[in-house]
Order: sequence, then C-alpha cells, then structure tokens
Amino acid sequence: QETCNKKIQSFLQMQFSARPEVDLNTYYVLALTTEPSILIIDPRVGFSTSKLYAVIDLAAPGQDWVQSRNGDRLFVTMPAVNQVAAIDSLNFRLMLNISVGAKPGRILVQPDGKYVWVALDSTRPAESGVVAIDAQSLDVAARIPTGRGHHEIVFDEKHNLYVTNQDDGTVSVIDLQKLVKLNDVPVGKAPVSLAYSSRSKNVYVASQRDGKVTAISTETRAARLTMDATPGLTTIRVTPDGRWGFVANGTEGAVLMFDTASDKFVQSYEAGSSPDQITFSDSYAYVRSRGSEDVRMIRLDEPGSSTAHFVAGQNPPGELGDILAAPMATALDGSSAFVANPADKRIYFYQEGMAAPMSSMEGYGKSPTAVMVLDRSIHETEPGIYSVGLRLPKPGVYDVPVFVDSPAVAHCFEFTVKVNPFLKKQNALAVELRPLKNYVQVKPGEPAQVQFRLVDPETEKPKEGIRDVEVTVLLADGLRQLHFSADHKGEGVYQFTFAPPKEGVYYAMVRIPSLRIRPNQLPYLMVRAVRQEAAAEPPEQNNQQNSK
Repeated sequence: QETCNKKIQSFLQMQFSARPEVDLNTYYVLALTTEPSILIIDPRVGFSTSKLYAVIDLAAPGQDWVQSRNGDRLFVTMPAVNQVAAIDSLNFRLMLNISVGAKPGRILVQPDGKYVWVALDSTRPAESGVVAIDAQSLDVAARIPTGRGHHEIVFDEKHNLYVTNQDDGTVSVIDLQKLVKLNDVPVGKAPVSLAYSSRSKNVYVASQRDGKVTAISTETRAARLTMDATPGLTTIRVTPDGRWGFVANGTEGAVLMFDTASDKFVQSYEAGSSPDQITFSDSYAYVRSRGSEDVRMIRLDEPGSSTAHFVAGQNPPGELGDILAAPMATALDGSSAFVANPADKRIYFYQEGMAAPMSSMEGYGKSPTAVMVLDRSIHETEPGIYSVGLRLPKPGVYDVPVFVDSPAVAHCFEFTVKVNPFLKKQNALAVELRPLKNYVQVKPGEPAQVQFRLVDPETEKPKEGIRDVEVTVLLADGLRQLHFSADHKGEGVYQFTFAPPKEGVYYAMVRIPSLRIRPNQLPYLMVRAVRQEAAAEPPEQNNQQNSK
C-alpha cells in the first residue's frame, strides 16, 4: 500500500520522469492545420516547454473530420486528393487513405457507428452526392447521387440521412438501412446548412440567397413550414437538447434565435463581422466570426439577455478560417472551450466567467484551422462501471493505481498482457530506434551530432545500409521544420548534424519511406540548445513513453 500511495502521488504531481505508460485521466486537443497535418497536443503536461505529443502528416489539407462512435478512429476528408484519411486515434497513426471520389467535404458518422458518410461536392451530377464507408473494414459500401452543388449532411432518429444540394435548392432524404435515396424536398435558394432537433422532430435548413429557414418533418419527410429571415445566412445549429435553434447571417453580422417548440424567431443578437460558426457549451452558444477576433457568447437559459464576448487572438481569422471543420470545441467540463485562430497560429483556451482566455497553445509553426477534443479518460459507462478503450505499448505486467477523492480510495491492482502471435508480425515495425545518447546539449549556432542505432526487432541485429533515413527537426516553440538525411556510419549507427539557430528544445523525428515508417512511429530524439552560462542538468526522458 505504501508503494501504491507513492506511485499515485508521483502521478498527481505530473512529474515528467514519472509519467505512466498510459494515462487513463487524460484528453488531447487535436488541431487540423493548413500545412497539412494534425497536431496532437497534451494540454496538461508537456515535453520540456512543449505540449506537442505527436504530429500526423496528411496527404493534403483536411477539410472536415469526425471521430468514430467509440473514439478509436478519426476520419479526415482531403478534397485536394479526393481521399479520406483513416487514423488510429489510440496510437495516432495513419491507417489508410481511402479513395472516395471527387471533392470530399462534409463527413459524419451515423448514430449506430456502422457507416461513415462523406459528402462529395463533384461538378459531375452523376458523382455529386454521398459515399458510405464501413467504419470497421474501411471499404466503400455505397455511392448515392443526390443533386448538384455543395452538400451538408445530418441524421435524424429514424435511420434517415438528409443531404443538401446547394445548386438544386433541395434536400435529399436517404434510408440508412437500405442505402437508397427516398425523395427530394424543395427548400429554397442555395441551402447552405442544416440541423436536426430531437425535440421538434424537424430538420431545419438555412437557405442563403432567399434567407429562409425551412422545417422538414421527419415523420412525413416533407417541408412543413418556413421561417422568413433575410438573405446572407451562413450556418444553422440546434442546441444538444433540441430546445433552441440559432442561425447566423454573415451579411448582417447577426445571429437569430428561434424556438423549436413554436418554430418562431424570438431574438436577434449582434455577432460581429461575418459570423459563420456556432458551437455550444452547457450554458452558452459560442459564435465565431471571420472578420473579427472576438467570440460572442449567447446565454441559453435567458433568451434576450445581453451577450458577452472574449478576444480569441490578435487577428481575425479571415480567409484562413474558410473550412468546414469547427474551429471551436467545448472542453470536457462543459464550461470552457478551445478556439483555433489560424491567423495567429495559436489555439486559445477560454474558461467561462473570465474576461479573456486563460492561456493559449502554440501551433508549432503551423496554422491551426480547426480543433477537436479527444477524450481518453476513464468514465462511467454503466451504473457503477467505469471503462475506457486503450492500447498498451508492449507485453508485460502492468500496475494500475486508482485514486478517488471522495469517497477516499487509493488502490493498486495489476494485470498481464501477453503477445498475440497472430498480430505481432502484422503490427511490428521493420526497425527499432535506439538513441546512443538520449539527450544532446550544445550552444546555439554550434553543430550538434546526433547518433542513433537501428536494429531488427526480431533478431536484435543492426540494420545496415538503409539509404533513405530522413530526419525532421522541430523546435518546441514553433520554428519551421528542418529536414535532414542521416548517414550510415556502420554497425547500424546513423548520424545527422545540424546547428540549432537559437536557444530552445528541439525534437528530431525519424522517417524511413522504404520501410513504411512514418515520423511519429519511432521514438523522438532530443537536442537542447542553451548558452553556456544557462546550462542545466538534462531532463529525464522516458523513451518508452514517447514511442508509445
């Protein structure tokens, strides 16, 4: 029990040298960037001065993304290459780039998690519609043409999918079980957004050119009424409980609030220049505007009350904010939010009740356009049952310390993980990386020689003569990436040399295209550039953690 208590205390203090193999209390902030890549950020702790946990390179900039129902996979649309990236979100590795057709845009996972639905904004009418991808096999299960123009998609509770056809002025209704189109509903000129209310059983569609909001009954799959606004609508959202709806008008710089019980507008709010994104916390609707760095906050429990705002950066997002994926995400506590500002290359964290963001996170040289929270914490899944999905880095005996504040519980138990012989070869990397020196320290401007050994994981023998060992070096505080080739020095030892241009902690990630090894699959190498008078003892480094 004494040993157990010591472990718990070390973990609670978040010591870098005492990080667990897997933290069952954590969450990650994911940022989609223009560069193109996904940043995995641990907002609670960091490696030295950096909170960057991993980087996933994409084949092209992402446009929209979605988590699978149980959170073990992430899907990203990449219209520039007509593909959807499927990512294992337990170990942050790219699984497959799925070819789906021309210009994939909006993406959603249906409520039961079976299919991932992708909207295709193709200019060819026969290809403009939606594609269903099996969430487990990653195979394309169906292709359904719907109509011309950009598509937005939403689900109801009756196993139907609703798809806007912007150029045709219609919404197509698709049966999720039969995978066929049922009918088209006229909804006005240029439908640009839609949302479903579980309370009113209506799908609400905002049309940009005529400024109308059409309510489609999910019972009859037909338009039942229209609410008149003004042209210039950009987005429509309904609160998670289905009670209130909000529609933004980018031309007038306003947000209209409507009651889903009466289907009438009840309030109008000023929202800055070109409001285009809305998300919800437990108490507020957050409104992001393209032309302003301010984020407006509208109270959900007091319609008509004055709005609040906070400054999410020094510059308005502007055209850099033109992306389908949401630039705002509510934190797990339901009373705070993360806001991506690509113009500032930062992510801001705001806690409700404060006048300004409490903190911000680097973009690490990249421009974050969208943000998502990935929950990796253990939580109650059934009455009295707490669980979470996880993947362990290697076989062995694991300790599991459990601490509860109230009622007071401090307990440790263990379990054993053995090798699955059927998966070992399939999942094993072709090489293992072993640093010859875990930590290199030099002065700024002086060349640093970094060496590491590559060995065969099965035989433990050195891997000789690999010609395409590539190294990407990233400064923790956001310097652009530097790229090098490592030279083979014999006996499996590879070396690269670079001169850090300024003080800071640098992370080097190794990539080997011929062996299909990506930068985030092998342990990173650390170099610290520090002036002589500021030299310090090297930090402890847990290579098993960063190779996880």
